[in-house]
Amino acid sequence: TGPLPGGVAPPGTTRSSRRVAFSRWLTSPENPWFDRALVNWVWAQLFGAGLVEPVDDLDAAASSPYAALLEGLAADFVAAGRSLRWLLGTLARTRAYQRSSAGAGEDLADARRLFGAARVRPLPPDVAARALLRAAGRAEPGPGELPGLHRALRRRLAAALARAFAAAEGDGEAEAALPATPTAAAVFLLNGREPTGLVRGPALRALLAREPDPAARVRALFERTLCRAPRPSEARAVVALLAARGHDRTAYEDLFWALLASSEFLSNH
Repeated sequence: TGPLPGGVAPPGTTRSSRRVAFSRWLTSPENPWFDRALVNWVWAQLFGAGLVEPVDDLDAAASSPYAALLEGLAADFVAAGRSLRWLLGTLARTRAYQRSSAGAGEDLADARRLFGAARVRPLPPDVAARALLRAAGRAEPGPGELPGLHRALRRRLAAALARAFAAAEGDGEAEAALPATPTAAAVFLLNGREPTGLVRGPALRALLAREPDPAARVRALFERTLCRAPRPSEARAVVALLAARGHDRTAYEDLFWALLASSEFLSNH
């Protein structure tokens, strides 16, 4: 058995003892890569790109303009007892994390590359599936629904979204990686049997039963899906479209459907 990186010799020769030795070394102060790798990974999860890219290739750190920042954050992470809560809170409170994604053109692209503006990126499939269920009023199992069946529904939604996202990237495999565009997910939403059932589910039925005012219905659907009220121009246009269809139930289903299939709903922005 050869030594671990750094020349550390693993004790014993059994498979279990080698695993224990490796796991201890992996998280020990003698491993110079663990803290930098973890900080870089968490940064990438929050910002859409790591301080070093590719995220899992720290050999590129020497040429990264953010090498000093990565080293400093890794040292502070160790000083904080390797607390992920501390790391997430620290990064979330930075001005870089709180910057807007608004803008256009090459200047915006450069700003995003340099963490001067937020990157817009689609939600991971499992997160998108949970968001769909919550928006449709199905975040928890319904009356008489077994928890296992509800979990299976969420997994099916996530798997279908993963396949759609992979297709959007031109990848034939159903990988759960972040896609370049949520367009394929929107197509899935517009054609899938289960999303259709969610649109017609308890959230919309309850809204239509309790709220007679079309403008209030529109506002409630925007708040449920996009977490914001419609802009005045949006509200006027949508209410006019609903009126043209006689405020039929299917018109509200189509509105709910369009909001769930929108890039604003399916992206982290």
